[in-house]
Amino acid sequence: MKHPRGLYVLFFAELWERFSFYGMRALLVLYLTKELSFSDEHAYGIYGAYGALVYTTPVIGGLLADRVLGHQLAIIMGALLMALGHFCLAVPNMFFFYAALALLIAGSGLFKPNISSLVGQLYAIDDPRRDAGFTLFYMGINIGGFLAPLLCGFIGQTYGWHYGFGLAGVGMLIGLSVFLLGRRRFPGLGLPPSAPAARNTVPRTLNRRSIVWTGVILSLPVFGLLVLNYRLTGWMLIAAGSAVLLWLVYIVYSSPRVARERLLVIMTLTAFGVVFWSFFEQAGSSINLFTDRNIDRTLFGWEAPASLFQAINPMFIILLAPLFSALWLKLASHRREPSTPVKFALGILLLAVGFGLFGVGA
Repeated sequence: MKHPRGLYVLFFAELWERFSFYGMRALLVLYLTKELSFSDEHAYGIYGAYGALVYTTPVIGGLLADRVLGHQLAIIMGALLMALGHFCLAVPNMFFFYAALALLIAGSGLFKPNISSLVGQLYAIDDPRRDAGFTLFYMGINIGGFLAPLLCGFIGQTYGWHYGFGLAGVGMLIGLSVFLLGRRRFPGLGLPPSAPAARNTVPRTLNRRSIVWTGVILSLPVFGLLVLNYRLTGWMLIAAGSAVLLWLVYIVYSSPRVARERLLVIMTLTAFGVVFWSFFEQAGSSINLFTDRNIDRTLFGWEAPASLFQAINPMFIILLAPLFSALWLKLASHRREPSTPVKFALGILLLAVGFGLFGVGA
């Protein structure tokens, strides 16, 4: 099955972006606790606030791309901001540390939603290659997530934290270069909106892109302060999440019966997803420190850095995803494939068993 050439450009661009993200994530909490002597609570707070904002800002980045920038320009802007953020982490200074996290938050908000949107634009809605294309794209994510701890983690913990962070920045620059060199593969895709309504959203005398850049720059100290004051950020997110939940409940119960049933299914799956990803993100924080402090990592006289163990999860995704795909197809041919909610529930159950084993091991 032949895919559009643009898919391979996005595959490698995303691979290197995820390399930079997971390389930095593998080191962050270890750096905070071992190098900066932060308490576990303080390190978890910074990591949690950073992670929450990284996954919140794509909502804004997607809107800016749809209405002003276009997906291509948003991707380029996001990659530049993230590369600069990683290189700021390589500077041993607390101002640069918080500036780096702010740059990474803003950059991720622009990059992450729009590269996925560009993948979708490569295919027609009814194109039979579409699902396979996204599967290939997500495989690039896991390859990047696998390589990052092995390289950034090893170099950071062996030769110096800032070399590991700097290598993550190099990875982001490689991803940006791949995208820039392959832009010709996206003719007419991901461009800024040109409809009259879009042109009239701001005064014609002003350059909309300049306004966005100004907004991004002004957002950086806000993001930095939100990470620094992580407790306040936590309460703000709880309040925002509660408001969204109440709004969703209102939408569900004010909808017709058929729509209500479908929305309830979506909300149930979303709840499963929230639980799963909340525990999954412990990999970069509590599990990372657990590995560093409680696991015998010595092999033939060599002690493996704790960050290397962050490569285990993406490695098994790469190895097991094709096997599970074949299993679901086999079960489907016999009309025995589990429903999507059952698959979600099985995943949550295995997650619970895994954390239970951590408790036994401790």
